[in-house]
Amino acid sequence: MAEINVPACPTHGSIPRALHSENFEGIVTVIENIIETVSGVGTVSYSRCPYGYPWNFEGVVRALEDLNTSISGISGGGGGADIAAGSGIYFTTSGTATVINATVVSASGISISAGSGIYLSDAGTRINLDAVGEGSVTVLYSGTVAVISGTDTQGGGGGGASVTVSGEPRLVKAHRDFRFICTMNPPDSPIYKGIETMSFEFMDRFDTVVYLDYLSPATEAELIMELTGFSDEVAARKIVQFANTISQAMKQGEVFATVTTRSLISFCRKAQSFDIRTAAEASILRKMSTADREKATDMFNSIFR
Repeated sequence: MAEINVPACPTHGSIPRALHSENFEGIVTVIENIIETVSGVGTVSYSRCPYGYPWNFEGVVRALEDLNTSISGISGGGGGADIAAGSGIYFTTSGTATVINATVVSASGISISAGSGIYLSDAGTRINLDAVGEGSVTVLYSGTVAVISGTDTQGGGGGGASVTVSGEPRLVKAHRDFRFICTMNPPDSPIYKGIETMSFEFMDRFDTVVYLDYLSPATEAELIMELTGFSDEVAARKIVQFANTISQAMKQGEVFATVTTRSLISFCRKAQSFDIRTAAEASILRKMSTADREKATDMFNSIFR
């Protein structure tokens, strides 16, 4: 493949580089995107596992199976399907493809049209909005809550972010002690799902960016003992050692799983009522794929002899 594409690829641009990570995470993410694209075209057999797909061969197969199920419910225009007048469905041309568009009216009377920035997901149960802040205004949307912050540069007396709610412009002013703190998982991690590298323009809107790694083994052992009341210091250090061994294997691509401090707290709480092995299985091992669980069990056995 040439280093520079002339003409440029419509998707990848002039420099041929994949938009997603070149591993199981990237494959599964692309398949999920295709499933959502199919749902936007229209299918009566939409299928996407609500529990997600692991980033391994099993996850790829399951995602492809759901994609096949979703595609099987598409009624093609060449198959005799009729478009009724007044249905709000129409066609436009996009490159070499013909795109089916539709105006959808919800039960509450909300009209959703192509290009409006509003779209459905989760089998049509969630309404989403693409919103872009202008000037120095930033819009963050978690899926349930929209957070708008910045400074109104349009005039109108006073700082704040200009927000339009139900057609009515309002000025939102933050308290002088207001602080907005965000956390994110590392974009180059092989296990965290659905994350992408933040653009420089977005990151530049945050005054301070701090990168944090796992706590040191001694500090983490002390922390989980303090938070759970777990009193066996030797066992606590071994538990942390077990977690760090899995995390290191994840970084080397040997397993697609890790152990968070949250999981260690759960581990120690269960270890006060059950034996160490049962606590490990309930809080960590059973959350992994079969292959990862077997490797992690060997790690456990080598530490808890």
